[in-house]
Amino acid sequence: MEGSGVSDEKSGFELGSGEGDGDGGGRGLSSKNSANTYSSIVGFIAKFETAASVLSVAIGLALFLLPLISLTWRNFLRDYPVAYLVFDEVTRLTSTVVLIVLIFVAITSVAQWLASSYGFPGGWDVRQEGGLPTGKQVFQQNLYPTTSVREHVIFVLWIAIKCFGLFFWAFLIGCLAFFMRIGEFR
Repeated sequence: MEGSGVSDEKSGFELGSGEGDGDGGGRGLSSKNSANTYSSIVGFIAKFETAASVLSVAIGLALFLLPLISLTWRNFLRDYPVAYLVFDEVTRLTSTVVLIVLIFVAITSVAQWLASSYGFPGGWDVRQEGGLPTGKQVFQQNLYPTTSVREHVIFVLWIAIKCFGLFFWAFLIGCLAFFMRIGEFR
């Protein structure tokens, strides 16, 4: 462990230390606060991206698929109005859910277009690499924005995609539950 950074021995990278974490050196980040903020957000994404995907699958199974299979579990969910509302909205694919999906698709499309037209911060070539980088790649390769406003916009959109992406697997299971629910007899 070096300096004030937090290290992760399993993955082999350190969070909160090294070049470009707000010390003003390295890539010429605009301010110490934004560099620390970006570094901590990306460090969190890099460290917990896989765990969040597993949690998303578990939530999807417990909240969307299990209530369709087990009447006992559905009655249990009815005791929790917010959870049952989410179950009902997603498995019926209501306009609210479709609107959220359309917003996610729009943000992803704009970020992909901006990154392929102007380049992702740090010199990541979206066309050559086949898409936007993962959280771990951004952290390890120090792909933080410089003083360019365009790079900051692309980076913030990338963070929004990663945050929406945490619920991707739960939503896919919810879509499966939607098709299963169509066949239900009432």
